[in-house]
Amino acid sequence: MASGALPPRLPVIAGRGDIASALSAGEWIFSRDGRHVVFDREHASALLASPNVASPGVDLSRGVSDAALAELLEIVPVMRARKSLMRSALGKCLLPRVVEGRRAAYRATLADLLSALDGREELDFAEALAIPYGARIAALTVGLAEGSAREIEALFSPTGSDPALPFRVETAVADKRLNAMVDVWLASEAGLRCEDPESALALAARTTVLSDEELRNSLVDVVVASLHGVAVGLNAIAILLASEPAQWESLQREPELVDAAVEETLRVAVGRPFINRIVLREFEYGDVRFKRGDVICVFLAATNAVVRTAEPARAFDVRAPRCPHLSFGRGASFCAGSAMVRVVLVEALSELTTRLARLQQTGPAERRLYAGREYIDSIPMRLTWR
Repeated sequence: MASGALPPRLPVIAGRGDIASALSAGEWIFSRDGRHVVFDREHASALLASPNVASPGVDLSRGVSDAALAELLEIVPVMRARKSLMRSALGKCLLPRVVEGRRAAYRATLADLLSALDGREELDFAEALAIPYGARIAALTVGLAEGSAREIEALFSPTGSDPALPFRVETAVADKRLNAMVDVWLASEAGLRCEDPESALALAARTTVLSDEELRNSLVDVVVASLHGVAVGLNAIAILLASEPAQWESLQREPELVDAAVEETLRVAVGRPFINRIVLREFEYGDVRFKRGDVICVFLAATNAVVRTAEPARAFDVRAPRCPHLSFGRGASFCAGSAMVRVVLVEALSELTTRLARLQQTGPAERRLYAGREYIDSIPMRLTWR
């Protein structure tokens, strides 16, 4: 970059070979042994949208065995087409209609959580607000009963058979359920015209031998995957704005800036360091040749901070012109729940700035990285009520 400045959170990869040196020198990509780390948003966008790559469905940033790679190359092309259909149906047709109709309910959900705090000033923001909010939104969005929120909240809990797992539903199980749901929708064009999740579930119940619980979990898994963005996003909003009291005050004076604040949060405070793609067939892009089985890692802290590697990184600023980002990916694996995450976070931030005069972080957040995603388990906060 011309200024020599590095994007936020570079220490995440600073010790990995010559990646930091390549980024500092203004290179758009760092390649070694079939692994390619991309720093530039325009190039990253083009590569993510390429028909020659696909999401592997697992984290590849730390490497993969030859046997696992061979298996992925066999199943990923099929999964790419099937997941693309599901994302199109959910992300473009079904979820946006449902979400827009439930804006008021989303805000009321956070209002209820805040009221239950009864004026408490010292608390764990993640435990008291972000995770319960994500769980209740999941239940509300897919039309589950009130009591189901507690079950969904357990998915965010590290408790369970394996304390290292952030979700009780493992990826392989979730993918199996997702595939079953796709099969149901493929079997009937009517499935793609369902106007809400409840009717999609009803259709599935008439055309499959899966149990009622499995059917419900199929849809819940799709939504809960996006609800990671809600929980992480709300935590990120709290951390960023607690450190920027002037910008918090701007949001209180000018509530029309809330949309921009959410978009800036999604750009700056992504919930994962990389987006991984596996190369399905050999192709050339610019002066780089990508071979079948290569892994492309889009380094989001860099791509979201700069448009081109020749430009300086941009800091968090709710008043700055909108800066596009790749936090939801691009191409066939674009996040189906992106519209939902944006709407839910806008409603949540609108309620927070109405009810709270100030947020102050009183200690370090507890973070952990699992399967390529960052989770925030705890944020000690002091709330000043209005």
